Amino acid sequence: MERLVLILGLSISLVISSTARAETVSAKMAGAEAMIDTVVQLKRRNAGTFYVPSLIDGIGATNMLVDTGSSHLVISQDMLDKLEQQNRAEFVRDLRGVMADGTARVVPVYRIASLRLGSGCWIHDVEAAVFPKKSRPILGMSILAQLAPFTLSTDPATLSLSRCQTAPKAVVASRGGSGGELAALP
Repeated sequence: MERLVLILGLSISLVISSTARAETVSAKMAGAEAMIDTVVQLKRRNAGTFYVPSLIDGIGATNMLVDTGSSHLVISQDMLDKLEQQNRAEFVRDLRGVMADGTARVVPVYRIASLRLGSGCWIHDVEAAVFPKKSRPILGMSILAQLAPFTLSTDPATLSLSRCQTAPKAVVASRGGSGGELAALP
């Protein structure tokens, strides 16, 4: 009974705080760099999947599938091609992995400068596995673990993240925008 009350209390608290604001930010000092806790509104799709509005430095706004079953951040080859044209991606290593369908595949991993989740959660110097041409971007555990502790809530659809970093000095958005906009789902 005590545990149920605690869980219910936490759920009510999360609903109240996320209803009051789509995103909340509280700064914490950790060394010389401010670390920020952020609550990001997710977009729910018909298939029961959740997408987080994101911005990849050098690409622009996009929506990433939140997938705790994926071990890595995933970008498409098309995205990597845009980053390489700007000298904004660095090859790190090849990664051998098992896909969701059980097949084994070797995929390249690249380091990219910055990624923003929602409008305020930045993470810098991130590694991304690269999938074929038009693969959807995936937010996997390699990023979520760096932002732990995190909470994924389905109702309301939010992602609470810890240890977010501050915005970089300059952001490149190749889609013609300023980099401040969030992506809209089709």
